[in-house]
Amino acid sequence: MKKTMLIVFLILASHVFAQTGRNTTLIGNLNYGSGSFTNDVWGYTDPSGNDYALVGRRTGVSIVRVESTGLTEVDFVPGISSIWRDIKTHDHYAYVTNESGNGLDIIDLSALPNSVGFVGADTTVFKRAHNLYIADGYAYISGSNAAGGADILDLVNPEAPVKVGEWTGHSFHDIYVRNDTLYGSAGSNPVLVLLDVSDKTQPALIVEISFPSGGYVHNAWTTEDGKYVMTTEETQRKTVKMWDIQDPLNAKIVGEYLAFPSQLAHNTHIKGDYAYISHYADGVRIVDIADPTHLVEVGYYDTFPDDTGGLYEGNWGAFPFTSSGYIYVTDEDFGLFVVSFNGRRAGRLSGKVLDAQSGLAVSNVTIEVTAPEQSTTSDAEGHYKLGFSDPGLFTILAYRSSYDTTRFTFNAGEGESKTFDIMMSSVTSIDQEKSVIPTAYSIEQNYPNPFNPSTTIRYSLPEKTHVRLKIFDTLGGEVRVL
Repeated sequence: MKKTMLIVFLILASHVFAQTGRNTTLIGNLNYGSGSFTNDVWGYTDPSGNDYALVGRRTGVSIVRVESTGLTEVDFVPGISSIWRDIKTHDHYAYVTNESGNGLDIIDLSALPNSVGFVGADTTVFKRAHNLYIADGYAYISGSNAAGGADILDLVNPEAPVKVGEWTGHSFHDIYVRNDTLYGSAGSNPVLVLLDVSDKTQPALIVEISFPSGGYVHNAWTTEDGKYVMTTEETQRKTVKMWDIQDPLNAKIVGEYLAFPSQLAHNTHIKGDYAYISHYADGVRIVDIADPTHLVEVGYYDTFPDDTGGLYEGNWGAFPFTSSGYIYVTDEDFGLFVVSFNGRRAGRLSGKVLDAQSGLAVSNVTIEVTAPEQSTTSDAEGHYKLGFSDPGLFTILAYRSSYDTTRFTFNAGEGESKTFDIMMSSVTSIDQEKSVIPTAYSIEQNYPNPFNPSTTIRYSLPEKTHVRLKIFDTLGGEVRVL
């Protein structure tokens, strides 16, 4: 007689009781109130050493004094309504672009800590632009209604910028400049354009770096030694990529990263051995890049823990270049957050998976850390990499069909990189221990959880029977019948 067994399995929603951070501490939050939209953020330190966050809002720029005891808005500069507003500083001036009109807003910060002055809106070069970057006395405007690619403005007179050059080969969404090399993120045209801008009047193409199955190429930032550049693609499931550009004509991807569950990165900024990534619904993510080929998340602060909004809601901007070491973080709905990071360095484990009998590499082996949950898969040459945001002793499993499961422990030290080759023994005979019929019904916790797009559920039965598996959410609603 055939029997049918019903197994009820509960998968916990990943953010119902989510932590707000790891290795970070909230210093303060300035919530501008319901219906107030916050976008990008930059920073400024006055001659007396006082720190300020320059916060883009739909209706202008908020000037916020940042202290360990709290956040205070000291002034507000109104502007044309726009959900896109970008801010950079030069000397004691702030420059602001937006996509609605009125050109380049110029703000004089010299009267701080009491107030700021509005110099004016300069429309002589462009009326609308998406972004800007300032380096070595020049402003590089991206995505304007003028050049589209890059308008180059000389700031020798900071209150009256003068256009000295342009590049129109692609429309740029974002620009970064280092040592007279411009990195232009070309948006829907999936390339990163490198330009030689040593002659501002005649930018020269160095190379266009194409993205494999590219998304919307959003922004780029180099490591401090200039050997690598990290890029974001504002497209779900497109990874943050680290490129080796020591030979720009043969740039190659050497590392990738993406936070879950949203899998949607916005912008990256690099300071020292860390990348600070504004990651929309996943908050700001802090990634240890000391080894550019082995990127490891070591901290985060989630400004949007409930995940109740749309895909592009949550953390918009992150500014780590403060004199205090604080990180300025903006959330579209909840305003400005200031957080500190404890400087955690990643532990790393890498090596090869080998057949114990032949010594040959074994691919497609799942290497799983049981707690906290993470997993990876060995590549075609048997290589694997694991990263640890906190030190400790971890249990690791390695398994693949036709091989016995290998179990070992690893002591991850902070900032330590270790190698270990995993030896896999082929199954050559019936494993008596594994062939024992269970004496009772049992079901294990699914892994990974949270997951996207798949998870594994293991269960045991004491007899041969049909199984119907029902999955419920935390509210008791039926999700799926397997």
